[in-house]
Amino acid sequence: MDVKDKEFQERLLSIFQEEASDHLKAISDGLLKLESDLKPNERDSLIEHIFREAHSLKGAARSVDLHSITEICQSLENVLSAWKQKKIDQSKTLFDVLYDTLDCIQKVLNQNTDPSDSKSLIKNLESLSENKTISFERKSSSISQDKAPLVSPITSLKTSKAEEKTIRISISKLDRLFQEGEELLILKLISGQQLIDFKQLSSSLSKSEEEIASIIQGLSHSKDDETLKILPLLEKYFEKIRQCQNKIKNLIQNSQYNDHFASAMIDTHLDDLKKILMQPISTVFDPIPRMVRDIASQLGKEIRLECRDNEIEIDRRILDEIKDPIIHIIRNAIDHGIELPEARKAEGKPSFGTIQIIASEREGNKVELKISDDGVGINIEKLKKAALDLNIISLEEANSLSPKDALALVFESGLSTSEKVTDLSGRGLGLKIVLEKIDKLGGHLDIDTHLSKGTTLIITLPLTLATFRGIHITVSNRSYIVPTHNVKRVLRLKYQDFRKAENCETLIVDETPLSYVHLSQLLNVEEDKKKGTELIYGLILNAFDKVIVLGVDGIFGEEEVLVKPLSNPCKRIKNIMAATIFENGTIVPILNPLDLIQSASKTNASSLFQQDPNDLAAPKTILLAEDSITTRLLLKNTLEASGYKVITAVNGSEAFERLKTNEIDLLLTDVEMPVMDGFTLTEILRRIEAFKHLPVILCTSKGSKEDKERGIDLGANAYLDKSSFSQELLLSTLRKFL
Repeated sequence: MDVKDKEFQERLLSIFQEEASDHLKAISDGLLKLESDLKPNERDSLIEHIFREAHSLKGAARSVDLHSITEICQSLENVLSAWKQKKIDQSKTLFDVLYDTLDCIQKVLNQNTDPSDSKSLIKNLESLSENKTISFERKSSSISQDKAPLVSPITSLKTSKAEEKTIRISISKLDRLFQEGEELLILKLISGQQLIDFKQLSSSLSKSEEEIASIIQGLSHSKDDETLKILPLLEKYFEKIRQCQNKIKNLIQNSQYNDHFASAMIDTHLDDLKKILMQPISTVFDPIPRMVRDIASQLGKEIRLECRDNEIEIDRRILDEIKDPIIHIIRNAIDHGIELPEARKAEGKPSFGTIQIIASEREGNKVELKISDDGVGINIEKLKKAALDLNIISLEEANSLSPKDALALVFESGLSTSEKVTDLSGRGLGLKIVLEKIDKLGGHLDIDTHLSKGTTLIITLPLTLATFRGIHITVSNRSYIVPTHNVKRVLRLKYQDFRKAENCETLIVDETPLSYVHLSQLLNVEEDKKKGTELIYGLILNAFDKVIVLGVDGIFGEEEVLVKPLSNPCKRIKNIMAATIFENGTIVPILNPLDLIQSASKTNASSLFQQDPNDLAAPKTILLAEDSITTRLLLKNTLEASGYKVITAVNGSEAFERLKTNEIDLLLTDVEMPVMDGFTLTEILRRIEAFKHLPVILCTSKGSKEDKERGIDLGANAYLDKSSFSQELLLSTLRKFL
């Protein structure tokens, strides 16, 4: 065989593989429908359709000399013919053998089959066609035909359309075409930036024009000969500026037209390219019915699968990434969620479980995938116990976790409530990987569960991947982009807002302590050290329901950026997920929020600021005496966020006992308290030598002149009125005495 013949044969085999895949899918879909409840005439029509698909596959295999597939298809035809003529009965064994036949053909296509497998299979097919009993072992349960089908057909809401003419194009060629098309977006951004530059130049020239005109006007009244000699030069210069201004205005006008025209053309071109890459989301659902059928049979469960795609199309690159997560979620639902028929009946449920997959469009160019089951649900207490056993959480944390926070433990690596590890699940890795994939795509995953009623996972994804919104930040004069959907809030912080806990910087946001780390530490670049009086910028970064405050040097706002995937050897750089190109041609990294949070959790952040030895001394200790739990908690958080150590007491008597056993630098006390009020406490302290010079600040809602004078007379250093209380006033008062 010469080179040309060999190339032709390879091309022919490639075409056959695509055609064979279409035939196998059509046969598999038909078998799944036949396992559901169909009318006799529909059943006969479907068997005839499957028979024709098998016959076409046999003919195609013969044309490329694949004799093994030709033999298998001939035996398959014999079985289907006997079934069509009602010479054999429909049974679970029949379906199992037919599905194995499809698997065997697929193995031949993949060129990794064992010839003995096909021989054994052909023998079983021939026995079936002759209505003989066969020896066929498969892990399954016996499910009679009057029960719910293992898998119901996919619900389709598609309307019938005239078949369009199509051609097959290599995916790699489409990807290359789209990548080249995306480069045009950079030209659009550069064009827009040039227009801005022209306008800024025009504005500068206008100012110069006005200044020179003013100078000429002033000098024109001069009688000095030397001055009058300069005027012609200035007027000539003024005229040149005016000419430049006119040219720039023409450039602006032309640039505006060109920018508008080019932008419209590029946007239209990119939209058309995106449409080419868009595929029906139903393509993700295609392998699921067969998978559900096989796993349900293996586990002895009865499952009805319902899929609704609502004709939604999504970027093929997203589909490729989301297939495995969806399949894993479905496998989890089958293995962990849906009960055995006997257990369901005991719970008053139908013997068959239901798994639903519903796709729907959402605002903001997004798609929502809702995957739900009506199984046992997730036992949150069991989940917390598993987390405790693995030391993921402490007993104190377990007792204080809200149901939502406890449910988030399912995404912890290595955590599983399953008592056994199988080839399906039980290792506790799957949902963690699912979450990582969804977050990488710019998506979001929510989970809702009810014990004995079932679990629902809601996946929200963008429809396309080409561009997205990002926050432009700088660190050490370098630019970076952080995905907007991972940023909960942007903060402006001061040195006083921070406190140190376990060698890590923390701060209080909405009464919640959050870990702080500067981005320079995570990226190993030099940080611009700030002085205590200067502002620092922080991003509240969120990924996988974990939150940190990320410090940065500057924030330049939100931008729409073109995502450029990294290629080898840069494909997996820690903390970097992709790159983009700015209008000026600068390549800017897009940060990976998940990596940043994981890196931050492993980092014992060094001090945020350049501190002198006095700053590194132990924090001052304040004794807070307040009977109101709300006020006490609010003041405690405020003081701790400002770097103070706080000890609390609920009345004056308890505060006095705390003073005996602790080194206290200042007492902040309410006036009206049970057992012992603030006035009495202050009076007692001033009689004791050890506490004569202890700073005491009284806080009360009684703002009368008499009360203030009484407090000062008893020895209080300051008196704060709660009616006009503010955080700034409190902290400034404390600094006077500490």
